[in-house]
Amino acid sequence: MDKLFFWKDKSGGGRTNTFTTISGLIKAFTGEKSWDDESIRTWVQTAEVGDKWENAANEVTRIE
Repeated sequence: MDKLFFWKDKSGGGRTNTFTTISGLIKAFTGEKSWDDESIRTWVQTAEVGDKWENAANEVTRIE
């Protein structure tokens, strides 16, 4: 079963999205790094429900 993620735009646009596939999430954030320099590709492999990945413009939370 795939993981479910919720994305929130932190840059002020108020946009959100739910990603139902890991590949879709990775594609959307290719090349971006979190505050602690972690790629979304690395984070998504071990993310547990409630874990967050974020940087200045994006916040992604595993919700399922």
